[in-house]
Amino acid sequence: MNKLVKVLFSGLLAGGLLAGCGNGQQGGAAKNINPSAGQSSQDENKDLNQIGQKVKNEQGTEELVKYKKVNSTVDLNPIKVNVKDIKIIKLTDINPQWLEEISNMTDKLRVKGAVYYVQVRLSIENTTNKHLTFNSLSQIETDQGEDLDTHLNILPSNYNHDITGKGTQDDIYGICLGGGKQDIHKVTLVFDAVKDASTNKILHPEAKTNIKID
Repeated sequence: MNKLVKVLFSGLLAGGLLAGCGNGQQGGAAKNINPSAGQSSQDENKDLNQIGQKVKNEQGTEELVKYKKVNSTVDLNPIKVNVKDIKIIKLTDINPQWLEEISNMTDKLRVKGAVYYVQVRLSIENTTNKHLTFNSLSQIETDQGEDLDTHLNILPSNYNHDITGKGTQDDIYGICLGGGKQDIHKVTLVFDAVKDASTNKILHPEAKTNIKID
């Protein structure tokens, strides 16, 4: 049993998978490491919009370190992706169970004391009547030299997206940053290719967009 399977099994024991979905989703596996923890975090930090603002929940204390309201659309015809905002969030007083699961998923050097993570919120729209497959955000590159794998998401999100015609859905990603790597000024979002679900034909190749966050 590999590490990823172990972590997902731990998440199941902790509270069951949450199927974070929007209109048009036809399935897919959640890829956050602790669905119950992630859902609480997502609900509590959605109103964090002022630097230094803090919220406390059952998973710990979250503080907004950086915030960029983006509201910009990336055209991946026939998919449109609206990047809502990007946040850098500091976690302290972390629930020991969640901290252990984060440690299992990431480099242990990242979780000594405070944990910092970059959060990206997206809204996805299928503009056609075709049934599409779109795996959404695959990687986040930072100007601190990190290539962050979105499979290491600590918040509830979708995976292997299956979007019916005219379907829409929201995604949220929270990826832990390396030690001392939280002073980010720019990120590059890497999106997977868009495919026709019935033929697996690529309709739009992988694409990148650069976003300054201060």
